[in-house]
Amino acid sequence: MSVPLAKDDLVIISGGARGVTAQVALALAEASQATLLLLGRSPLPGSEPDWLQGLTTETEIKQAVMAHAATPLKPKDVAQRYLQISGQREVRENVARIEAAGSRVVYRSVDLRQSAAVAAVIDEARQLYGPVKGLIHGAGVLADRLIKDQTVEQFESVYATKVEGLDHLLSAVADDPLNFMVMFSSSTGRFGRTGQVAYAVANEVLNKIAQQQARLRPDCRVLSLNWGPWDGGMVTPELKKVFAREGIAVIDLRAGAEYLVEEISTPPGGPVELVVLGGGEEIQSETAEQPPQNIYISKAFDLDLSVAQYPFLKSHVLDGKAVLPMAVIIEWMAHGAIHNNPGLRFHGFNDMRVLKGVILEPGQNNNLQVMTGKAIKSDGVHVVPVALSGMTASGQPFVHARAKIVLAAKLLAGKAPLEPLELPVYARSIEEIYMSDRLFHGTDFQAIREVLGCSDGGISALVRPAPQPTEWIQQPLRNSWLADPLAIDSSFQLMILWSFERYGAGSLPVFVDRYRQYRECYPENGVEIRVRVTAQNAHKASADIDFLDPVNGTLVARIEGYECVIDASLNASFQRNKLLGVA
Repeated sequence: MSVPLAKDDLVIISGGARGVTAQVALALAEASQATLLLLGRSPLPGSEPDWLQGLTTETEIKQAVMAHAATPLKPKDVAQRYLQISGQREVRENVARIEAAGSRVVYRSVDLRQSAAVAAVIDEARQLYGPVKGLIHGAGVLADRLIKDQTVEQFESVYATKVEGLDHLLSAVADDPLNFMVMFSSSTGRFGRTGQVAYAVANEVLNKIAQQQARLRPDCRVLSLNWGPWDGGMVTPELKKVFAREGIAVIDLRAGAEYLVEEISTPPGGPVELVVLGGGEEIQSETAEQPPQNIYISKAFDLDLSVAQYPFLKSHVLDGKAVLPMAVIIEWMAHGAIHNNPGLRFHGFNDMRVLKGVILEPGQNNNLQVMTGKAIKSDGVHVVPVALSGMTASGQPFVHARAKIVLAAKLLAGKAPLEPLELPVYARSIEEIYMSDRLFHGTDFQAIREVLGCSDGGISALVRPAPQPTEWIQQPLRNSWLADPLAIDSSFQLMILWSFERYGAGSLPVFVDRYRQYRECYPENGVEIRVRVTAQNAHKASADIDFLDPVNGTLVARIEGYECVIDASLNASFQRNKLLGVA
């Protein structure tokens, strides 16, 4: 994919010629050689006086400033003058670098809060260089204060630069044929941050304006990038230390700029709001190994798990204790990834592993967190590391389960389903499998309608769909399922039936290598499940599992590399499938 610009096309970038926006301008120049209209608050600096020529160190510059001052200067005045000189040098150097990359640079000083001034600057550029083809709104100011300490003037300064500035830019380019439009929003708008109420509000408004613009301009790639902190720009060395203490990594300037160019090179119609965070080395493909340490950098949500609030747990009891189903863990992990990456769709997961089951004693509450890491874009999808974590009795955090959730702007087409096995008739009735010594599942999880057949090589069945989340959960996270936890759990139930027939022992899931879903919703009438066992012994088995639409036989979803443990000691636990002390 290439940047949707021809050489010399006019692009507007607000935010000046320093820091983040300068790096973005450089990356865009390298990719397109466009004409770049840079809008900043400060005037373009002129030439330096002769007495500054050749001076590079802070000490040299400050000494020269004091020596050439008309009157004696206080130390803070000298420091301020040094920062001014350094900033002016950065602007000159950045403009020179951008021009060396092949772009024409036009710098204009303008207050974005003044609509007439913004319109005049853009009209002038349009007359000289043609219609505007791209807009990047990177301007912003900070005035961090606690809510109780923030003045109206401070709030308005932050809000107006972001929101009124964007409004004036959009008015000025209303009739231009934009190929892309990018708003610099912030992860603060998504997650919040102490002292940044004004910044959070302004950036969340930008997010929604972007959503509106995406609908008004369907042929324009519209993005609102919710950046985490950058290694530069408004992130000072002192603020960078604060982030480091909090375990928050900053975004490399060049890597972030190249990411923006990559995103505007994708076709219109993709996700609008993207959360972009620093941290960790980039993974080159969705199957690459993810380092386990320090990758879960953002909390998606908390869960206070109890049987009272999550009554479906009464139907998933082993050895007298409620056990959180792996299928529900998958659903919550998917929600966490979607929550922190708005605009993308759930497409599946890789490397789903249960490390320690979530078990509830009668009357117990279990506090859980769904944590997510940085979304890595690769091969047309976004891969998000997600963990379900809890606390030990001593207050130490640990991970119950982890996976890499796969998100996509558009779901890929399904593959051909597995060929059906020639399976002999399964001897037991549905009443027998749920009421005898086979499945421990209570009413909410009794989804198997008919077992179509079972052999050493696999098993197949028709299952009913999951009910609405409100029938399982008092206050569900969503009004509909991202996958179908009942269908997925039913596939695990079929493996239990298979392991009993083959080895006389129950089984439980521990790992899924890969799951892909090819529809946003499972069929309302349920699915046909085909399980093909790929490896087995008396202690564990592996399988591939297809979920098919029974009406037309198309593939709804597929599990590859399902693994379960087979253990005869589970048989007794399966029989104790009522909560202890609960009538």
